[in-house]
Amino acid sequence: RLKSRTLPVTADRGDALRTLEEIAPGTRRTVLLRLEDEVSALDRGAMEQEGVRFRQYLGDRTWFAEVEGGAVDSRSVESRVRAAWSIDPTDRIDPALLGGAIPGWALRPDGRLAVSILAFGDADLDRLAADVLSLGGEVQAIAEPFDTLHAVIPREAATSLASLEAVHWLEPLARAPGPEMNRARAYLDAEDMIVVPYSLSGFGVEVSINDRGHAWPSHPDYSSRWVQGDAGVDPLSGH
Repeated sequence: RLKSRTLPVTADRGDALRTLEEIAPGTRRTVLLRLEDEVSALDRGAMEQEGVRFRQYLGDRTWFAEVEGGAVDSRSVESRVRAAWSIDPTDRIDPALLGGAIPGWALRPDGRLAVSILAFGDADLDRLAADVLSLGGEVQAIAEPFDTLHAVIPREAATSLASLEAVHWLEPLARAPGPEMNRARAYLDAEDMIVVPYSLSGFGVEVSINDRGHAWPSHPDYSSRWVQGDAGVDPLSGH
């Protein structure tokens, strides 16, 4: 199930794979694939040799995948693919943008939208930035380790932007980060550790944070302590 719709799986295999049959020979298209079972990296490599390149995992054996025309007749598709669906731009847009429930911090005075654009890991971010400009947008930052662009776009450009092959997800820009340590210390009862008899300050202790979701490199709590961000991590699953 996507945020935009429920994907039906029909018992008729011809109907289930019709999306792949419609891809013209010599062309490639990014679609949604539901597999019969989970596949290993070795299995995915074998399928890529037959024209199916996996781009992003969605869960429940479902992937964004780039499929070559004619791959529907391959042995891998025949034995491993349960169903396939075309991607609608609304599948890649946060419902807040579609429904008009845009948070105030993501709405500019001139009516434009401040957005985060999550690209597929194999996307050319510079080319995607050029596409944003061609749609009347303004790129404010490129977070290459997270395959993400932060941009301001005309409201009417959202659907066109989500139609680009490079785009995985489009959402309102997150609220501007602010220091959180005082609130966190109270929540964790850490105040007890900085007074007698413990008198701990944390000085000289190095901490690594590895959590699900996006990390914001410019957050004041990180400051110059930011060392490394994982490249190619799926922000929708724990890592």
